[in-house]
Amino acid sequence: MKLYFQDFQTPLGEMCAVATQDTLVMLSFKDSKDYPTTIQKLKKRGSLTRVSHHPIIAQIASELTAYFYGECSIFKTPTRYLTGTSFQQSVWEALQQLKIGSTVNYSHIAHMIERPQSTRAVATAIGHNPLSIIVPCHRVIRKDGQLGGFNSGLYRKKQLLKHEARIKTTIS
Repeated sequence: MKLYFQDFQTPLGEMCAVATQDTLVMLSFKDSKDYPTTIQKLKKRGSLTRVSHHPIIAQIASELTAYFYGECSIFKTPTRYLTGTSFQQSVWEALQQLKIGSTVNYSHIAHMIERPQSTRAVATAIGHNPLSIIVPCHRVIRKDGQLGGFNSGLYRKKQLLKHEARIKTTIS
């Protein structure tokens, strides 16, 4: 399988996008904790080629620009999971149901996937999310209201939540 990647800047730092011919399979901040691991997993699935232009990567880069300008609240770039167990993928799919500007706790996600006793496993799965921002793991906080962890840094989680609170008020 051929995989194509490109790096680009966002207001919150440099990101890397990886795509097949027709779907986005990874979107990550380059300094996130899981970035090297996800790249290695993708290398096992196919060859990675740096490109200067790819239509899927151009689409997500454009949508992210609109998102950071407060003009986009739903991402339409086609995605697919090439990494993760079926459990992890079910968690990531549940995350995509979360509305912009909202937050839930890890237990809520466990209930969404009908695995209420799996809160810790849900938290672990969230930490391995291969599609940062568009699979909104930043919207999950601890039961006590604290932010909890974030693979790409708590300062980014704070900024994303603050940004989405502003977007929510403009689209409501």
